[in-house]
Formats: sequence, C-alpha cells, structure tokens
Amino acid sequence: MKRMLAFHCYLFILAAGWLPPNAVHAVKIQDFTYLYQCENIRKNITMHIEYDGNRVEITYFNEFGDKDITVFKDRIHPVSAVYFNPDRERIGQTIYDYKKKKIFIQGEMDAVYDLIEPVFDNNGATFYLFSVFHPEPEKTLTFRLVQSNLSRITDGFQRLLIRKLVGPVTMQLKHLGQETITLQNEEHLTVKYEFSIRDSGTSIFWSHKYLFWYSLEKNILLKHQGMSQEKKLIIYTLIEFTEWERPNPQLPSL
Repeated sequence: MKRMLAFHCYLFILAAGWLPPNAVHAVKIQDFTYLYQCENIRKNITMHIEYDGNRVEITYFNEFGDKDITVFKDRIHPVSAVYFNPDRERIGQTIYDYKKKKIFIQGEMDAVYDLIEPVFDNNGATFYLFSVFHPEPEKTLTFRLVQSNLSRITDGFQRLLIRKLVGPVTMQLKHLGQETITLQNEEHLTVKYEFSIRDSGTSIFWSHKYLFWYSLEKNILLKHQGMSQEKKLIIYTLIEFTEWERPNPQLPSL
C-alpha cells in the first residue's frame, strides 16, 4: 500500500510540473542543419545530438535520405551504430564489445574485428567526434575508422577490399592552425583540421584529404570539405544551429 501511495504521489508531482531537484537532470540537445553542395546539387542535411550525462546519441540524416544512429559512452567511446535506408528499414548495425574487445558488424557483409582504441564508426557522427576528441596544435591524432555501412558502395571489389581484406583503417587528424572563414556574410575564427588515411599502402585506394573547420568560440563544425564516391567535391556549411536542454525526470525507487 505504501509503495502504491508513493507511486501515485509521484504521478501527481509529474502532472503538476514539478520534481524535487535530486530527481531531475537535464538532457542537452543540439540540432544542426548543413547545406550539402556537390556541383549543381544542393540539399539540407541534419544532425541531432542528445547528451545525457556520459551517454551521447547522435542521429544523422545524409544527402541520400538514409539515417544512422550512433551511441557513445563517456562521450567518445562508440557503443553501437544502426543504419536505416530511406524506407526506414534497418540495413546494418555495429556493436562495440569492450569486454570481449571485439567489433561485431551485421549488414551487407558481416564481419568481426579486434577492438583497438581509439576507434570510431565512419558516419555522420564524426562531425561531433572531432569537436570533442581533437589534437592540439602541432600534434596529430591517430585512430581506427570502421566502415560499417556498405549500402552506397556498389563495386563488389571495393566491398570485399573494405570489409574482408582491410578492415578498420588507420586514420590521422592533423591540426592545421587557425583560419577566418565567411558564412552567410559573417566572419568566423576557426581551427582547421585535415583528415586522411595514414597508411600509404591503403591510401592509394583513396588518397583524398578531408578538411574540417570548427568554430573557436563554440567548438562546433562550421564547414566540411569532402569527396563523393564519384570523386566529386562536396562542401557542407552550417546554416542553422540550436542548443537547448530539457528535463529528464528519474523515477524514484519505490
């Protein structure tokens, strides 16, 4: 009876819109809209980030209408990545098992890799990661990148090469210094990074170097320059950013 009374009292408190301070903590929300430009193609793409304590969940909608959801613990350690096509069908997933030290991939081609940190999944969440885990000036960050989603890679040899012969690729992120860029008629002081394959033997298959510009004031991605599968130049620029918090009530133990 006491447990039932406590539960009903808690429901009343929720309905009244008030919770004790120790029962509520905030979830930080960030929403990004980027303009995707590739030759004469222009589209808006979005990224939604929810940060709850040490857990981060990132939902990214790319230029094809696909969606991926990536979850991290302690802000920078990937736990899982799930991929959906434009019809909202799940087409693949990746699980990072830190006890077994393994990465399990299911999807276009299944695979199991050794988990060697630091390691990230190759998807839209990298926009967030570089703002959290980036090198200082004159230093280079080295990590492994996992290609979980092969749905946009149509060449059979490339699929075999990526999944079965190469596995996670060793990448490097270099700090290139500060640069002022202009977006929507407004100047921004940024730190510029270069992202590329570290191993010279692997880089012959994809030698392009990616560039990222982060705001020094807010430490968010303002601009990204990449390359499509057809080796056409792609530029992403931030056109809208919102940041807010929402209460996250926790049920008391009854």
